[in-house]
Amino acid sequence: MPPRTSLGPIVRLASIVALAALLLSGCGSSAAKNASKSDSKSKTTSWRAKDCQPAGSHGPISYQLCWRPVGNQHGTFLRLEGGKKTTLQLVPPGPTPTSKYAGRGGHWYWAALSPDGSRFLGQWSGDCEVPTAFFAPLGGGKPIPVTGEGDWQKSPNTMAYGWTTDGRAIVFIPTKPGCGTGIFRPGIYLVTDDAGSSTRSCRCQRELIWAGKEPPARFERSLKPRTHARLRAILGPSSL
Repeated sequence: MPPRTSLGPIVRLASIVALAALLLSGCGSSAAKNASKSDSKSKTTSWRAKDCQPAGSHGPISYQLCWRPVGNQHGTFLRLEGGKKTTLQLVPPGPTPTSKYAGRGGHWYWAALSPDGSRFLGQWSGDCEVPTAFFAPLGGGKPIPVTGEGDWQKSPNTMAYGWTTDGRAIVFIPTKPGCGTGIFRPGIYLVTDDAGSSTRSCRCQRELIWAGKEPPARFERSLKPRTHARLRAILGPSSL
């Protein structure tokens, strides 16, 4: 009678091989899932033409603001020169001393490059669509509210309309908005900022050029800087 062969080692070896195959299969599946996630993420950051709008130009360089209503995106600024697109390091307004959650919701809604090409006048649409206009340096850094507060959560509602030819921001400040806060004297203001400041606030100087509770319907946002005379002709006499 031939000697009996023990099947124990063979069974154990087969089990090890099967387990290894299963682990490898699992790792491959995980890698595929991760690749899929990576691909999905890259697709959300590949901008389509309808996701982007012009944000001004300076010489041969033009800029775009791109945003898509998915993934709590805050908006991305692009620099275009010679067919090449570069993402600018412009950030959302971010948290403040009184609110660590400020800036988590909302996005850049509109922006216009200053006449000297150094900064944007950016319109931020926050929670409940509360509008706040900011000066955002082209080279990056924390955006500063046009009304100058160090804590932008305490800023009144402000709506950006563009620039004057002498480099002042054109903004409308309401008195009693549905959400947010206003000021005592509503109207169209020209705002001078201390461009290049590294502080979190600015010595913003405001000049009221038109008083009224609502801007005239004919008054629109513009990427092209306007003269004082042109502004006054569009606005007409104050309504207050």
